Amino acid sequence: SSSSSSSSSSSSCGRNGVTAFAAAGAAGASALLLLQPPLQCYYEQGPDGAVDRLKRWSSRSWNVKAGASPGFHLRSVSPVLEKYLPRLTDSLSCAEGQPLSVLLPLCGKTVDMMYLCEQGFRVAGVEGVLRPILELRSEQRMRLKDFKDRTILSRGSSGWVEGAGFEPAQEFQGGRRGEVFKLGAQGLGYYTDSPAVWRGKVRAGNRTTMPLHVIQADMFDVTPDLVSTATFEDRGKFDMMYDRGGLDSVPP
Repeated sequence: SSSSSSSSSSSSCGRNGVTAFAAAGAAGASALLLLQPPLQCYYEQGPDGAVDRLKRWSSRSWNVKAGASPGFHLRSVSPVLEKYLPRLTDSLSCAEGQPLSVLLPLCGKTVDMMYLCEQGFRVAGVEGVLRPILELRSEQRMRLKDFKDRTILSRGSSGWVEGAGFEPAQEFQGGRRGEVFKLGAQGLGYYTDSPAVWRGKVRAGNRTTMPLHVIQADMFDVTPDLVSTATFEDRGKFDMMYDRGGLDSVPP
C-alpha cells in the first residue's frame, strides 16, 4: 500500500511538473516573442538599418512563373465593387468641380483601376513591386494609354521633386534602400531609384479620359506631400479609398 501510494504521489508530481514546465515554457516563448523587434519577424533589415518590406512581399506573392498571376488576382472586375460602387459614392461630393479621386493601396495589376476610370473616377494606385506594374502596362495596353515609363522622385531641400537625386561616391559603400550605385550622367555614385510614378489615362466616355497613376513605392512611405508631387491629386489626399484584399495581407 505504501509502495502504491508512493508511486501514485510520484506520478502525480511528475504530471504536475510537466504541466508547470509546459506552462513556463509557453510563457517564456511568449515573452521572447514580445521582446523581438516586430519587423524582424517579417521584414529584412539592410546594412544601413533600413527595413525592406518589399523584398518579402515580392518573393512571397509575385514569385510565380511568367504568364501566370498570383491566386489573389482577379481577371475581371470585382462583382462587389460593381454592386456597391453607387452606394459608396452616394454621399460624396466632387472637390472644386473635379471628378472624385480614389486610392487603391497594394493595387497590383487589378482591372478594378480601369473600371473605376471608366466610371468617371480619377484613380491612383500604390504598388511596391515592379512586375505587376509592367504586366498592367502590357495586359491593359488597349485601355491604358501613355503608361510608358516611370518618373523617379527624390526628396530635395524643399520637398519631393521629379528626377533622380545623386550623391557622389568613389566606391561602393554598401546597399542603400531606394538607391542604386552606378556610373551615370552625373558621375559615379548613388542615384535615387525609388519612389517613382507611372502616369497614364483611360477613356471614360466620348472624348473624355481619366488619369490613372501608380506610385511605385512602399505603401508605408507614401505621404501627402509625395502624393501631391507624384499624382494628379494636388491636395495630397483622396476622396475615397478602395481595397479588395490588399490591406489584410499586411503583417501586424
